[in-house]
Amino acid sequence: MDQVNCMYSPHVLVVTAGTTVDITSSDPVAHNVHSHATKNEAPNWQIPGPGKALPLKLEKREAIKFTCDIHNWMTGYIFVTDNDYYAVTGYKDKEGKWISSDAYEGSSDTGAYMIKDVPAGKYRVQAWHEELGTTKASVIEVADSGEVEISFTSADFKKK
Repeated sequence: MDQVNCMYSPHVLVVTAGTTVDITSSDPVAHNVHSHATKNEAPNWQIPGPGKALPLKLEKREAIKFTCDIHNWMTGYIFVTDNDYYAVTGYKDKEGKWISSDAYEGSSDTGAYMIKDVPAGKYRVQAWHEELGTTKASVIEVADSGEVEISFTSADFKKK
């Protein structure tokens, strides 16, 4: 996860438990990485300038908010999951490059997603939105030969 133009990039990152994420800054100004983790290590590091990567091992499933105590508008999120079946929408441009959450209106992303190669079985599915919160978990069943369609609307979210 990088700090670019006084923003976390990507704004939302999903990793599986056990992953080490390098936290870095490409900005020529000092930043602070303040993790609000409750189940994983919750560092509060200062990054004085570009070029230094600080490794952060994420062992347990949780949604972690990151802020910068120097620049109070900076927020980013890392979701630590138990598996590789997830999707992030909303923050890529037409070329597939990460964009700022402030530039979302200019994104070609429609919010549609596809999660491929999910083995047959029953699963709990949830969606998260920075402003709307998290949906209740929906239980779906994936058949051996089929695909499942699930949609979320703003009414599905538990308000923060």
